[in-house]
Amino acid sequence: MKKNTKDSIIVGFALFSMFFGAGNLIFPGFLGNKIGDQYILGIIGFIITGVGLPLLAIIACSK
Repeated sequence: MKKNTKDSIIVGFALFSMFFGAGNLIFPGFLGNKIGDQYILGIIGFIITGVGLPLLAIIACSK
């Protein structure tokens, strides 16, 4: 399948919005405020749900 510049730009914006959407900018600050001194668990949970799952979705869709 031939890929053109327009498709590349659309996919690029979709990936950008997936990783840097409003939830990924607002939620970490809120989580840090609420979790207190157990911040390591908060970091691990956010990395799994905010980075790991979207990355798995991208890998699954690309195959």
